[in-house]
Amino acid sequence: MSHHETHASADHSISPQDAAQFRRQALRNGLIGLVLAIGASITVALSYVDLGSTRAHVVAALGIALLQAGVVSYISMHLKGEKETIVKPLIITGIFLIALLGLSLLGFTDRAHY
Repeated sequence: MSHHETHASADHSISPQDAAQFRRQALRNGLIGLVLAIGASITVALSYVDLGSTRAHVVAALGIALLQAGVVSYISMHLKGEKETIVKPLIITGIFLIALLGLSLLGFTDRAHY
């Protein structure tokens, strides 16, 4: 049996279920890419808008980044169907992150007094 005959007999067909799953995954990835592109565009556009202070720009940029991370987490990490044991620690981590970012922003305003 030659090398060509071995490969010719292999079945490379895709099942309808696999094709449907591939289409869903491609749509999901396209949606994530679109959300990230829109978020990046809004962030760049806001950099040209006078929001009054650097702090306002930082808050706006972090808010947009937080929304983007939420969308990616929800869609890509399949959080919509996960159990409480995974979602609760992620929520607590998000609250902790927001608190630490808030402290950083407070440090921004406090620095002006030194």
